[in-house]
Amino acid sequence: MNLYEKWPFYGVPLMTVELNRMKYRVNHKRVRRLRRELGLRTVHPRPKFNTSEPYSEHEKYLYLFRDLPITRPNQVWATDITYTAVRGTGYL
Repeated sequence: MNLYEKWPFYGVPLMTVELNRMKYRVNHKRVRRLRRELGLRTVHPRPKFNTSEPYSEHEKYLYLFRDLPITRPNQVWATDITYTAVRGTGYL
């Protein structure tokens, strides 16, 4: 069986482990060289969520500075939080 067809998302480290489990004694350098010669590239799945859409369970807060005139430096600070998908958090 073609291991690349079975696990196209395996990179060099996982493919090396799998080949060693199958009693092929190879190291990561050989696997990397053979993948390069055969033109095999790891397939990375696309995320299954849209970061532009708000998550329905997140609480929404009012914008408290809407009517506040900002007249001096350091009167108002702002932050931006970027969420990154982490396996096991419910986003994947």
